[in-house]
Amino acid sequence: MEDEAVCLNDELVPELINILRRSFIWLSEAVIQPTADLRDNLELDSMHMVELQAHLESRFEFRFDPMDDGLADAFDTVERLASYVRQQITEA
Repeated sequence: MEDEAVCLNDELVPELINILRRSFIWLSEAVIQPTADLRDNLELDSMHMVELQAHLESRFEFRFDPMDDGLADAFDTVERLASYVRQQITEA
C-alpha cells in the first residue's frame, strides 16, 4: 500500500506542476519545482491559492475541507500539496 501511495504521489507532482503552469502563465518552468514554496518561491497570494484550490477540486473531483487542520500546511510546497491531494483522493 505504501508503494502505491508513493507512486500516486510521484504521478501527482508532475500533474500539479502542469496545473500551476496552465493556471499561472507568468511562472517560469524553472521556478516550478517539487520543493518550491507556493508563497515564497512562486509568489502565490491568497487569491491565487483559492484559484488553485478550485482547479484541484475540479480536476481530482474532491472538496477541500476548510475545517481540516492540515489544510493550511498542504499549501506549503508542490510536494506537500501533492501528498495532501493524494490523501484526499485515496480516502474518497
